[in-house]
Amino acid sequence: MGEDHVVGRHKDEYLDIAGDGRVDEGVGLCLDLLDRGVCPEDIALGLLQPAQHEVGQRWALGSWAVAQEHAASAVTDAALAALDAAVPAPTRGAPLVVACPRTEWHGLAARMVTQILRWRGVAADYVGTLASDAAVHELLTSGRPRALALSCTMTSALPEVARAVDIAARHKTTVLGGGRGFGPHGRYARAVGISTWVASAAEVAARLARGDGAGWPAHHRPVPEPLVYRRLARHRRDIAEEVAARVLDDEAGAEESEMIRDAAEQIAAVALASARTGHASILDDGVGELVAVLNARPEPLCGVAARLPGAAHAVVDRYRDSH
Repeated sequence: MGEDHVVGRHKDEYLDIAGDGRVDEGVGLCLDLLDRGVCPEDIALGLLQPAQHEVGQRWALGSWAVAQEHAASAVTDAALAALDAAVPAPTRGAPLVVACPRTEWHGLAARMVTQILRWRGVAADYVGTLASDAAVHELLTSGRPRALALSCTMTSALPEVARAVDIAARHKTTVLGGGRGFGPHGRYARAVGISTWVASAAEVAARLARGDGAGWPAHHRPVPEPLVYRRLARHRRDIAEEVAARVLDDEAGAEESEMIRDAAEQIAAVALASARTGHASILDDGVGELVAVLNARPEPLCGVAARLPGAAHAVVDRYRDSH
């Protein structure tokens, strides 16, 4: 029986544990697999990664609450840390620094990639979310990494990717990019200056070896900020408030109202990402994802879902076309 099968058959058990926030049991399950001879990378890729994907799906479909999603992520984070402690990964040389751009708070995938790279002997450090431009400057000045890898799971974070890439170019630091936020097959990566988009930890390792041996690709800068992007950025709060006002109704309670306002803020964010990159599909896809999330909820949220696309496009178009 292959290791993938041994690990995969524990997925449902792990999800039950993670959804209840039972950290010790989740860690124990992973360490038990390790004791049975399963390598830590197979546990991470065969159990933790697909389980986290399922966690996101369950939240999007409304079967799990936000609290369960957060609890499950905490269990996975602890399990990954336990595997790291149980199987130390000695590395040497200048590290690859893995980070998330400002406004991107889904760092678990980036941390998992970092750990897998270390198990493969690649010097890699995960530094979390880059809090400011000054933090990027400090990181690249003091650490002098061999390259910077930015993990982006949300297209709304693309403008912040562009800011980080612009700073990295001044330091002559190559920037790799990975994550679904860059679009299918990294469709939006070049617009924000990413020189190399990678789909997996294995590809990161291969790119690093290629760069060290044959030289790194030329540094790229993001396309200049379009005027329409600057216009929308000045009115970001107004856009979110107007979208929320158009779709809110008296039936929404406090919890539903908060979720609607969060959705309106996301619309403003993806509108900025769309304008920054020149890809109209980012706004359309972002609105579509929000509609799917709201449709999975009971009234009045599923009723809001029907009104959201029209409100989003009407408000964004008005500010986009204003002077």
